[in-house]
Amino acid sequence: MNQRAREGQHPHLTRITCRRQLSGDRWPVIEAFVGDPRRWLPLPAVRRADGRFASTLQAGPFLRDVQVQVGPPWSLPDLQARHVRWSP
Repeated sequence: MNQRAREGQHPHLTRITCRRQLSGDRWPVIEAFVGDPRRWLPLPAVRRADGRFASTLQAGPFLRDVQVQVGPPWSLPDLQARHVRWSP
């Protein structure tokens, strides 16, 4: 969380952490997840020059353009993970 959000200047900003188990055949899911994020980010997912992605999220009738930063994949024996940060 940035300094302005901590000081209450943007009370609508919050950090949300979630973990989502992906369903499907194990190896195709892992290959998609560790590959190009455009395969699983909401469309359109356009790679920017700085390595982030531009995308549009929708919740009901509301649309929001966001910047998405995707970290490198990492794994444990039964876990595949990536850090994903969405910024309005």
